[in-house]
Amino acid sequence: MTLAFLNLGFPELILVGGLGLLLIIAIGNYGRNTALGYTGSIILAIFSTPIVAFLIISIIKGRENKRKSY
Repeated sequence: MTLAFLNLGFPELILVGGLGLLLIIAIGNYGRNTALGYTGSIILAIFSTPIVAFLIISIIKGRENKRKSY
């Protein structure tokens, strides 16, 4: 099976899927100490994209750090 318009075969799909999975796990670890937690961060990364999830978690972390400094 290939994706004709991208010219990707099975090994490339496995590589891209593995990299996506690693990104999702990394996002979960990054958001572990936020209000979302590990599982919430992973769910956010699955339903959006890992880049969008990273930006959202960064904003949440920034707000939490401001609250702790007072």
